Amino acid sequence: MDSGLMKLFSQIIEDHKLGLYEVVLSPAGQDSQIPPKVGIKTGMIFIQSENGGASHDPREYTSPQNLEIGAIAEGISVMRLAQAA
Repeated sequence: MDSGLMKLFSQIIEDHKLGLYEVVLSPAGQDSQIPPKVGIKTGMIFIQSENGGASHDPREYTSPQNLEIGAIAEGISVMRLAQAA
């Protein structure tokens, strides 16, 4: 993950008082492992889920409030990156 993007995400969460956060190392790579190999910066925003963070599982559940927080953080990130381009 790109350290500059991770700093941007953290700053957005702080600036907009979206809640507590922590920067974590995750084994989840999804499709984000390939773009950096060709110079495309990559970062991921995870949001709090229920049921122990079950993923790709029928027990997976994220509250509408946490989905909103993630959408806000992502939307602001996209706007800031577009302005910087």
